[in-house]
Amino acid sequence: MLAHIDLIQKSNPHFEEFLHSLQERRLRFYATELQQTLELPELEQLEDALRRAMDVCRSQQLELAEHFKPIYRCEETQIIRDWKLSPLAWCLVLVNANPAHPEVARMQLTLIQRGFTEA
Repeated sequence: MLAHIDLIQKSNPHFEEFLHSLQERRLRFYATELQQTLELPELEQLEDALRRAMDVCRSQQLELAEHFKPIYRCEETQIIRDWKLSPLAWCLVLVNANPAHPEVARMQLTLIQRGFTEA
């Protein structure tokens, strides 16, 4: 929907700013929150899952900017790279994370079981 509106109003900077703010509101989660949930020592351990989640979006022609945004945050005395994620991106990263982690395996199994139950 946003892409369609964006094409119509591309020359209006106020409208573009409005669309950008709508996209920002959808990016409610941080990858570092998922890192902490999974008790991973470093965000780099989620990088492969982030890449795979982005690949899923690309293959389905979903606009990456609507689901992923690289950011930098100040944490204590250092600046760290992080990602803002939409709810869809959060789930895709979790599903694509290391299945040896109990929480990841639980979510994968739950999604598959729900799929079979609804079929």
